[in-house]
Amino acid sequence: MNDSEQKNAQGPDDTPLSVEEQTFANLAQAHLRSMERELDAATADKLRQARARAVDQAQSPWLGFFRSPQGYALGGVTAAVFLAVMIAPVFRVNQPAIAALPVSNGDEFVLAQESELLEELEFVAWMLENEALGEEGTSL
Repeated sequence: MNDSEQKNAQGPDDTPLSVEEQTFANLAQAHLRSMERELDAATADKLRQARARAVDQAQSPWLGFFRSPQGYALGGVTAAVFLAVMIAPVFRVNQPAIAALPVSNGDEFVLAQESELLEELEFVAWMLENEALGEEGTSL
């Protein structure tokens, strides 16, 4: 890098590089350039073609949209809709069938409790009667 490029060097988030980062970048660039000079012609040509394709793809307007805040928002909305569509049926299947339950008023509830109590009383009466018969049978 020449002096003007070193002064204007910026990181990926457009912040200026520190002195240590700039030194590291210069050393890495020098090392890579020296390795590039030692490559055979066929490999160097393949590298140049790959670099050209990478630069073309990085400058593509389609990818540029997805790297913008609008692209992030579009991706977020798409993901949210996808999750909602996938998760909504799970909650609908696991809901209790409230509509299938019969609607009753308070009188029916009281009558149902009274009938249960009456059945319990009848059972107790039957049990006491059997005990009484059993005691009479053993005393004879």
